[in-house]
Amino acid sequence: MKTRTTKIITENTKQTKKFREQMNECGFFFIEPQRNTDARSTAQKLLSINNISEVFITDGDYGFIAKTNVSDDRTLEYIADSISSQVSKSFKRLCSYYKMKK
Repeated sequence: MKTRTTKIITENTKQTKKFREQMNECGFFFIEPQRNTDARSTAQKLLSINNISEVFITDGDYGFIAKTNVSDDRTLEYIADSISSQVSKSFKRLCSYYKMKK
């Protein structure tokens, strides 16, 4: 059995930037829709925001999941500001550096 060592990088250094560039970094935004909004038009607004590649309409507390492939924190902040001003003030953000495939 192979053993894999994972190194946790907590500082914002050249090593961190290089690590992030090597990984397939994705950002996910879980967006709570405003009352009485049309799901399709809200999804279209989300898709019109730069760097959002996919939008999923879901059930539950958050009605939309927006996926973006990002390269830095500035881009994530830009997207968060755009969502807040154009779609909804109520959302959560998640960032993942790993993509698992079957």
